Order: sequence, then C-alpha cells, then structure tokens
Amino acid sequence: MINALDWIKTLGPWGPIAFIIIYILATVLFLPGSLLTLGAGLLFGPIFGSIYVSISSTIGATCAFLVGRYLARGWVSKQIEGNENFKAIDEAVADEGWKIVGLTRLSPIFSF
Repeated sequence: MINALDWIKTLGPWGPIAFIIIYILATVLFLPGSLLTLGAGLLFGPIFGSIYVSISSTIGATCAFLVGRYLARGWVSKQIEGNENFKAIDEAVADEGWKIVGLTRLSPIFSF
C-alpha cells in the first residue's frame, strides 16, 4: 500500500483519480482501507483526503454490492447451500430486510 501511495503522489493532478480507482478496487476485493484512508489525509490533506475517501468508499460499497447481488449470488448460494444459519438469515432478510441487515451489522458474530 505504501508503494501505491508513493506512486499516486508522483501523478500530480491525476493522483486523486488513481487514488479513487485503487480505493474502489480495494473495497471490492475486501482489502482493508485503513491505510488508504490515512494515506489520503497525508497525500491530499484532511479536507480533500476526506472528500476523496468519501467518494471512493461510497462507489466501492456500491460496486461491492452489485458484484454480490448480480455476479456472485449464484456461487455464494452454492457455497452456503447446506448451512442452516445462513439460510435462516437469507430468509429473514427477504422478510424483514433492513431490520435484519442492521442487526447483523451490529452483531460481533458476523464480524469474521
């Protein structure tokens, strides 16, 4: 990550665009963004760094959702087919969507 931040610094005005693309990819690939978030503050300052991280994380989360929803849904369904816990969560989300998602986000059990 440090090498990527050094490289971004050399790009001048293209740096923010490269940073946003790297951050989006990191989000979709489940890589931790904490170094990139801190690096944004160092590279672009706290104001612009916060703006770039906010844009990047929102687009990255949207892309990750779309990948999970449309590209990986079938594969994931096959992988957890026999797991009764995940089946129960999937059915609960279908019935009570936002409540179940909120509760699972708060539970430390799902933080693996």
